[in-house]
Amino acid sequence: MKRRFKTLDDIRRYAADVINRLEAGELDDAGAKTRMYCVNVITGVVKDSTLESRIASIEEVLAEKQTGVIDHDTWVIARESAKEEATQ
Repeated sequence: MKRRFKTLDDIRRYAADVINRLEAGELDDAGAKTRMYCVNVITGVVKDSTLESRIASIEEVLAEKQTGVIDHDTWVIARESAKEEATQ
């Protein structure tokens, strides 16, 4: 089965599945270790990707604010959006 790991929650669910399969005897230790190593790598990639996206949004808002194009409501919406992305 092909899986998509777009959020930390996706990764958490997969890691829980690996643990459950290991405990049920459906997966050997070596297979579990390999998968959990991959989970660790993918977690870093997702975190970096999320951080890059948040920084880009903040930079865009700051650039607009410096030129006087952005209003306070837009600033608040962008800040809330960045917070939501951080929790995913």
